[in-house]
Amino acid sequence: MNFEVYQLLSWSALLLFIHIIGLLSAVNALLRTRSSQSAIGWAISCLTFPYIAVPAYWIFGKVRFHGYVSDLRSSNFEIAHLDAELQQHIPEYAGLAEDDLLSCHVFQELAEMPFTRHNDIELLIDGTDFFEEVFRRIEQARDYILVQFFIIRADALGERMRDALLKKSRQGVRVFFLYDQIGSQGISKKYLSELRRGGIDLRSFRTSRGWSTRFQINFRNHRKAVIVDGEWAATGGANLGLEYCGETEKFSDWRDTMVAFAGPAVQELQLAFAKDWYFVARKLPEMNWHPRRAADGDRSVLVIPTGPADKRETAHIAVIEAINSAEERLWITSPYFVPDDAVIRALQLAALRGVDVRIILPEKPDHLMVYWASFTYLEEFADTGVRFFRYTEGFMHQKVILIDEALAMIGSCNMDNRSFHLNFEVMVLVASRSFARQVAQMLAEDFRRCRPAGCDDYHKRGPAFRVIARLSRLFSPIL
Repeated sequence: MNFEVYQLLSWSALLLFIHIIGLLSAVNALLRTRSSQSAIGWAISCLTFPYIAVPAYWIFGKVRFHGYVSDLRSSNFEIAHLDAELQQHIPEYAGLAEDDLLSCHVFQELAEMPFTRHNDIELLIDGTDFFEEVFRRIEQARDYILVQFFIIRADALGERMRDALLKKSRQGVRVFFLYDQIGSQGISKKYLSELRRGGIDLRSFRTSRGWSTRFQINFRNHRKAVIVDGEWAATGGANLGLEYCGETEKFSDWRDTMVAFAGPAVQELQLAFAKDWYFVARKLPEMNWHPRRAADGDRSVLVIPTGPADKRETAHIAVIEAINSAEERLWITSPYFVPDDAVIRALQLAALRGVDVRIILPEKPDHLMVYWASFTYLEEFADTGVRFFRYTEGFMHQKVILIDEALAMIGSCNMDNRSFHLNFEVMVLVASRSFARQVAQMLAEDFRRCRPAGCDDYHKRGPAFRVIARLSRLFSPIL
């Protein structure tokens, strides 16, 4: 056999092997990918462009994270007692403070916890208010502090957090700090070593373990939380960085929303942190698991942690239920708006049945592909009654859903595939007319900083932009 024939056969065998791998990957996508849209997209890509699509599929395509569940079930079920212990105490506080509010049964089933009464909750508008309250509460800590962020930066805010935590550690307060490996991949080793040397138990949330998951970048822990002594907690959209306080040149005006609360709902958020911590540390710190009613306030609050290890599509179902339950008003803010067909139809139906559906999106992008893809939805919602607005004063990063006159949902969950199916997220639901009025006033002020947006925004940009927007939308399952 001459060299040319040998070379031709070798290349043919390699190409055949690649296409067989593409076929097997397509079958895997059809069997394992949750949404039909994603399954079809991955299958077609793996069959037609296996050279690019197959590596991309095995990096981005996994949507179930079984490792989290198996790890929580291992080691003599060390964490199993937490759910049982909390379920033993929580019923004493369960219920809605306002009995005539809308039914919240679905949300409680998804959380596997009840709404609790006797909570005091505070709406924190923008990062500056949030972090000032966080630092004030850290200073008051007596026993332990739990800190969790998707992104941490070693900038002036990060240094202030470092100094505050190191001070409490020197005073004998135990500090447990969890950050996401992918979200915080640029953090300096010096910053991390300073925290560790100061006695802070610092861990990174990593889902890439061993060679089989070396390139896995899905399953990011997008939750943000600060919990003090099991008695006070805060969560929302802001990460630990100056841009979240509007103090960077690129984002001089950053719009975000968080909540801080005291009462039995703190234990529900603490349980989510404990499970994340156990996954990375294989051990549990000693925590306060005895709920206490807040000194002031009787707000009904429910914490819903969501993630790719859930037995249900918790985040996705919760958002659809929120949309479907609206009868008069549905106001939504999301920096990343790339919904799937189920959410699109639910929003359209809500508007068609007479609900005041308004959606605030950012005018200024921070992720271009997501921004471009969002324009295609303006056309899809035309003539349905859904109204879109672009926030014009800086970058809008808050994740808020306001339903009618009594229910508000605030947390880390965006309106996109990643938050619905791939990320670990957390949402706080507040069933309270007085709190809903506060959220409505906040959003009314945001609307004054917006301009109306519609399908004209999409069409007037020309055919080249529309092609880019459509192509960006094709990648929505992995954005």
